[in-house]
Amino acid sequence: MLQSAGDYSMIGEIEREHALLWDRLARFYELLPCLPGEEQCDSCTPPQLEACQQTLDDYLVDLLANIEQHFALEDAAMRSFGLNDVFAAHLEDHADIVERFGDAISTSLRPAERLELKKMVGKLLKDHIAQHDAPLIARLKGY
Repeated sequence: MLQSAGDYSMIGEIEREHALLWDRLARFYELLPCLPGEEQCDSCTPPQLEACQQTLDDYLVDLLANIEQHFALEDAAMRSFGLNDVFAAHLEDHADIVERFGDAISTSLRPAERLELKKMVGKLLKDHIAQHDAPLIARLKGY
C-alpha cells in the first residue's frame, strides 16, 4: 500500500465537520418552516418580516462561512496526501457551491426564493458528499 506523509487527524475532522454541516442545514430548515405554496409571511407584520429576514441573512452568511471553512479543510487534506490532481473535480465542485450559494444569499430573497434556496443548498451538499466527499474519505482511509 502506498504510504503518505498526510495528516491523518484531518480525516476525523472532516467527518466531524460533515456532521456539523448537516446539523446546521437542519437548523436552516427550521428557520424556513414554510412549505411551497404555504408561505406564512403574509401573516407577519413588517417588523416581524424584517426580523425574520435579518435572522435568515445572518444565518446564511454564517452557514456559507462554515461551508468555506470545511472546504478549506478538505483542500488541505487533499494537499497533505498529495491528491489535488486526483480530486480536481472535487475542488471545482467546492468553488461552484461557494459561488452559487454566495450568489443566492447576496440578494434579498422573497419567501418562494427562500424555499428554493433551502432545496438548492440541501441538494448541493447531499450531492457533493455522495459524489466527492465519500470517495475522498474512503481514499484517505486507505492510506
